[in-house]
Amino acid sequence: MRKAWRRDGLPSLSFEPSFPRRIAPLQERDVFPFVEEVRRIALNKKLGRVYYEYGFDVLSAVPLALFKNEDFLSKRWPQIQALVAEQRESQTKLCSKYPSWPGSIHNIT
Repeated sequence: MRKAWRRDGLPSLSFEPSFPRRIAPLQERDVFPFVEEVRRIALNKKLGRVYYEYGFDVLSAVPLALFKNEDFLSKRWPQIQALVAEQRESQTKLCSKYPSWPGSIHNIT
């Protein structure tokens, strides 16, 4: 991960392009537990505001190109995305009632 700067001068995080090459020797089955951990983090209500305030999507850390399992790609991954989207929608409604955090994407004018 490297630190980058957005056009508005705020810091942002970006993953290095070499990330997929680093995990290439891993087998699909080795990565499955990490996908479930990412799912757990994405559904954590205490961390939900990070997505709302800064637009950081932990689901983007999942290297989908590594997966060949059709059941995962056609069933489990869409389930995870739907669960996270549902929670984010309710989190957005809740967060919009309170002041934004410093550096939030909602403070940009």
